[in-house]
Amino acid sequence: MKQSMLALCLLIITVAASHAQTAITTTYTKEEQEVVSLSKDKWQWMADKNVDKLATLFHDQSKFVHMSGTWKKEEKLDIIKTGSI
Repeated sequence: MKQSMLALCLLIITVAASHAQTAITTTYTKEEQEVVSLSKDKWQWMADKNVDKLATLFHDQSKFVHMSGTWKKEEKLDIIKTGSI
């Protein structure tokens, strides 16, 4: 009985783990793809510290909230530029 239960548990874990590795393909509309692309670009610009591109993306009255504080646009750009994150 113990061996049967162990085998069942291992089977369930194996099936769940193999399913978790399955790639999910998502089809986006043109507008959704633009948002996804812009999001990827934004993260790359942040990694590259490209504050010129980010400055055009962020609204002048935007606020950036983190657990350690809240910053305005210029403060956030300065944090990205100096790498003080």
